Amino acid sequence: MEGLEHCVCSKYKHYHSKGISLALGSAQCIGWISNGKIFNIKEMLSGDELIDIHSAIIIDKINKIELKNMYNLSIVKEETITEFNKDRYITVDSKKNILVNTTEYPITVKLKAGTQYYKLEEKNIVFLE
Repeated sequence: MEGLEHCVCSKYKHYHSKGISLALGSAQCIGWISNGKIFNIKEMLSGDELIDIHSAIIIDKINKIELKNMYNLSIVKEETITEFNKDRYITVDSKKNILVNTTEYPITVKLKAGTQYYKLEEKNIVFLE
């Protein structure tokens, strides 16, 4: 963890990847990190409440979408890969449909009861798993 923190939280504006990009999974998940930080996150479980989510969400985890700030949304549905086995092959049922807001604003949803999400400072995120 200390090595990763050094690589992504340094004063430099790039990830120290020795000439290649950071791969977070499949070919669509290649990226670069800037302004890295270490956060403490709090694990939460959804109930019946509306939650502002600041990340992509697997569609199967959504009970209801609240369109209270519809003018701030630009929603896209995509299919993505969420899991690989130890040999880097796609696992069975790892293709998932996700909902992404392409703006900086959250999507207000009611998640299915018992869905894990995480509070990261003032933002809520859902991992694509």
